[in-house]
Amino acid sequence: MAGTSTVEGILFEIARTLEFARQDPTTASYKIGATAFLKAQRKSRGFVPDIEWRGGKCTVVGGDWYDIPAHLLNLSKLVEQSGDQVRSFAGQMNAEGVLALQAISSSGRLLDDWTHRFLREAAALANRASPEVLAQADDTSGIPADIVDSLWKLNEFVRNRIHPLAPPGTVPVKFWNAPDDVVMCSALQYLPGHLLEAYDYDRAALATLPPGYRTAHTIFEMLDQIENEGLETAIDNLGDGFHDELTRELRCVGLNPLAALFRSAWAVHPSGAKADAEKFGALEGEISSAVDDENTTETICTYFKNRSDLFEQRAR
Repeated sequence: MAGTSTVEGILFEIARTLEFARQDPTTASYKIGATAFLKAQRKSRGFVPDIEWRGGKCTVVGGDWYDIPAHLLNLSKLVEQSGDQVRSFAGQMNAEGVLALQAISSSGRLLDDWTHRFLREAAALANRASPEVLAQADDTSGIPADIVDSLWKLNEFVRNRIHPLAPPGTVPVKFWNAPDDVVMCSALQYLPGHLLEAYDYDRAALATLPPGYRTAHTIFEMLDQIENEGLETAIDNLGDGFHDELTRELRCVGLNPLAALFRSAWAVHPSGAKADAEKFGALEGEISSAVDDENTTETICTYFKNRSDLFEQRAR
């Protein structure tokens, strides 16, 4: 999360996350008193963790991730200042709250290891915020009246389900002002499922909103379709006319190469007039790699960050 820029701070956040998961009332009976075993492998966009809880009432495989991938990515950047790339992390947090963690290179060499004792008193301090900060996070001024309720629902989802450990005030309703790009990206990812509720999810309503909503909704609607349905079905679901809009919005945020890939995929997809399975298969792989590239997410977040002009109505 934002402000977590030291090794000790990152270890604290990982331990705080694991302790929060252990006390989660929905699954606490399986985790209280258990040891969390953490492994994480580097993938194209960061680290994908697996967590096992052992020693409680039963073994739970899968665990709770919350912001652990982001914390591990931040930690890897600090470790890599010395040279070698971190390929994986491994560690555990015992029932007494002691976290032990190791960073391992691609060759299997131990790059660094740490021990951190979690203190609940420190966690309590992390949950404090001034009334001014809390009020700013809840500010909805300038947001079109028709979508205020939708953005509140989106905000509640991101605060309570995606980033339940984010410090108070750091998950604002105006997600473009989020101090952490991870939070903003989460809001953008789930925006299509909330934004147009007041319009019965009619995409035509995007034309009546400030341009940032149209751009974000179009891009993340496509990404959501790909993640859940695959590229071929996504193209079929969204229709022939969608690719012009998608291409325009991708170019708008600075993703011209990805826009070109999508346009090519639309031209040769299996249900199209110029179907070419071999070309489509190759493009599918290229699009997947581009979408998973960390630079793609960074480019999108950079474009939207602190851009109230894209999301708020100007006073007349």
